[in-house]
Amino acid sequence: MSKKISIQRLINVKDALREKVPDFALKVQHVYQLLEWEWHDRGVPTVQEVRDVLYGHIRDLDTKRMSMSSGGLCVWITENEAGMDFTIAENIYD
Repeated sequence: MSKKISIQRLINVKDALREKVPDFALKVQHVYQLLEWEWHDRGVPTVQEVRDVLYGHIRDLDTKRMSMSSGGLCVWITENEAGMDFTIAENIYD
């Protein structure tokens, strides 16, 4: 069972994650481009679109929702760690 994360830790981690967003978004956008991975009808996302999603995920983290994800992008926090992930997955919807 995970412990509740303090508000101060959450604030500190969010600040640290925000600092990493520009570099992470640039790297990840190159992968989207290479794979021609399109976001719905909008096509391959731009670096700014990737940044916007990451910033939104960081904003939405709170003491109850400790991970947010969409489009292969995930932002997460635990008692001891925090980070951003980019995952390539194939989803099958029935």
